[in-house]
Amino acid sequence: MAQLELEAKLAIISASPTVTADAIARLTQLDEFLLKHGQIKLIRDRYLDTSDLSLGSRYVVLRIRECGGQTLLTVKGPDKLTPHGLERLEFEAPWSGEALALSFEKLAQLGVDLKPFGTASKGDPLVVAEELGFHVTHNRRTERRSRDVVSASEPGSLLAELAIDATSYQVGSVSVRHHEIEVELRATTGRHVLSQITESLLAQWSQLRPWPYPKIATGQAIEALVSQHRLPTGGQDPMELGPTEYAMISERLGDPITGSPTT
Repeated sequence: MAQLELEAKLAIISASPTVTADAIARLTQLDEFLLKHGQIKLIRDRYLDTSDLSLGSRYVVLRIRECGGQTLLTVKGPDKLTPHGLERLEFEAPWSGEALALSFEKLAQLGVDLKPFGTASKGDPLVVAEELGFHVTHNRRTERRSRDVVSASEPGSLLAELAIDATSYQVGSVSVRHHEIEVELRATTGRHVLSQITESLLAQWSQLRPWPYPKIATGQAIEALVSQHRLPTGGQDPMELGPTEYAMISERLGDPITGSPTT
């Protein structure tokens, strides 16, 4: 079943981003919220599109995710910027023939009407995707340190998930790493929780900046800058993004509402 996803993002913009990330990862409480430490997840994401970019041109996502020995198929609709964060329609399910058929239905509802689902649902998901006319447009790996956000007065009620993400984008032989804090609403109500958490983090760490761009958009900007030889990729591997690089990425991505370049 498709659901509405609501999340807020903060980029760690610093010459030493791992120091800030590690400090936030050590938190056990943030104002009136408790942070329950969860597992470290290693996530591999590959994004798919057709040769004529019928998904990307409509800001629709089809993703194959590998995490914890499980393969997930995800469809996401266009992002909508709200006062609390990014909002989008999302469908996600374990890889199967049924999930693939449902994904085609969700894509059609989002304006991407592709050929009907056939019999290609067994075997390697990437091979199946290729047989159905898709190719990989985007490839990344994320190390995620997740925290359950609960109310100190009602610790049994899950409000949100806070993730400290280190995402490595592979662009040819070059690896570029982006650090961000992602807070995703888990409760059916209480959108203000996202604002409270992000505002508290921003007040405590000057290295954090609101980052109203999905990871795929950040990655596409990185890919463009690498192809233009504008990123200093000849040093450490992976290359850590710093303040200068984030300024270039933000300028390229432009205003998240109008799409026009930022100034």
